Amino acid sequence: METSFNKLYSKKIILKDFLENRLSIESKRRAMNDSHAKRFPRPCGLTIHSAVGCNLNCVYCYVPEIFGINYMVPYGLSGEELILALLSNKYFFPTIYGTYLAFGSITEPFHPIASSKTFEYLYFIDKYLGNPVQFSTKFFLREDQINLFKKYRNISLSPLITLISIKYASILEPNAPKPEKRLELIRNLRKAGFKPFIFYRPLIPYKVFEEAENVLREAKRAGAIGVIIGGFRVTERIVMNLKKIGFTIEANIPKNFKGQYSLHLRKYKDSLIKISREIGLIPFKSACCANTYSILLNKGLRIPCSNLCFQKNFCTNCPVDCKNISVNVEMDDVRSAFKKIMNIEPDSIDIQRNVINISIKKKLSGKRRREIVIIERIFRKKINIIR
Repeated sequence: METSFNKLYSKKIILKDFLENRLSIESKRRAMNDSHAKRFPRPCGLTIHSAVGCNLNCVYCYVPEIFGINYMVPYGLSGEELILALLSNKYFFPTIYGTYLAFGSITEPFHPIASSKTFEYLYFIDKYLGNPVQFSTKFFLREDQINLFKKYRNISLSPLITLISIKYASILEPNAPKPEKRLELIRNLRKAGFKPFIFYRPLIPYKVFEEAENVLREAKRAGAIGVIIGGFRVTERIVMNLKKIGFTIEANIPKNFKGQYSLHLRKYKDSLIKISREIGLIPFKSACCANTYSILLNKGLRIPCSNLCFQKNFCTNCPVDCKNISVNVEMDDVRSAFKKIMNIEPDSIDIQRNVINISIKKKLSGKRRREIVIIERIFRKKINIIR
């Protein structure tokens, strides 16, 4: 496989110039001042917001801490404004080899309040960018909505259907569609030719975990091809609300913690990975890995995981086999990436199979070290800084 920063950067500039000439001054102002133009991508990709907030009031959700209970409005950008915002983001790069995009981080993308905006954004991402896209949802999609996905020829779509419980769904997710409708969605997506995954997140280490095997088996029967096993980030409000409905998780968290706390769930995850393999689901510890596998399924391309999970403790050895993909990188490309993204001229560059050693005299700030992650994702290689 070959990857070229200069090609990605040139494509980005050409598209950005085209849209700047196409859009009004007011549209350009909205796009360039929007958070999509500034946000740093998460491990799963750069999050796309088709709405702000969520009114489902799932007991385990931290979104109400951000926006308040029952707050949900469609996002303000038009489809082309969103594309310009992304192209204005120094950390974003287009095409299937570029930045992963993720719908569903702070909202429910197929809620009636958000769905039209989600489809609008997907249409323009497909038209202009062609990036890999994942969405996570609890909502049922009609046949005509699923058929819209078939029109997207350039993007690789990774559908994640959130399902953590059947037995306790009515008290954990009182306003969300029933698990049966989500299983039906998995069946319908598979029937339409898509490869859906079950998104088992959050992983609640109590009653819900006791029925995990049954949930995974039902998802497999419905047609899911894999499962993303997520973590669980709690706040004081979430812990209190879970306790009210009989889910006591205090033994898994420190006393008197403040803010947010991510539970240590390795033994639970390892157990679910083993169960998943036994019943024929491909397990993933990270959504970016499922997106990477979707690229192989949808486009026939073996591209290493953008987040370099194969060099970390997140790889579950899926069929992509990232660690055994050879990525050809040119030295001039690496030099250009450091100049454009970090405004730094490397003193020397040594490109190895999975690592790029960079010699830099200048001491890097925390922000600059963070930007190295973007360069790693472009070249799919770990970057070591030598001073």
